[in-house]
Amino acid sequence: MHERKWVAAAPFRAHLNHVCGTTGLSWLVVALEAGMPLGLVRDLLDVRPGRCVQRIALDLAFEILSITPESILAVRSRVVPARSTRQTLRRLVAEGWTCATLARRLHTSVSDLDALATGVLPEVPALLDLRLTELLALAEPSPAERSRRSTGVAA
Repeated sequence: MHERKWVAAAPFRAHLNHVCGTTGLSWLVVALEAGMPLGLVRDLLDVRPGRCVQRIALDLAFEILSITPESILAVRSRVVPARSTRQTLRRLVAEGWTCATLARRLHTSVSDLDALATGVLPEVPALLDLRLTELLALAEPSPAERSRRSTGVAA
């Protein structure tokens, strides 16, 4: 049986923090673009204090080192088929987000999001896809839901 090798997590945590800082993208977008498990990256970066890992598997360490700012920034010039992005947008709208609120949050135009929602766009910028997925993954309440919670009004 093959025994797994482990290494200290700190240098790889620093590397991911460097990639995030250099690209200006959130840890979630970087993890999604790199195809890394979100829970593992979250725990490695100690996003929820108290869950910081001290060691990681050697194969994962090599995978983290293969992530470069350049490889992540390539997302800005790529397009992806719109189908899954459209589904993500529709899920966010079903959860109470509006295209106007999402457009402000994502620094994009309402008309682009409307075109995506209605199926007009066959492709979308990959970064838009990742940022919509990020919002869905965060399970952050929509502005409408936050307003209902703060006023005590039931949904």
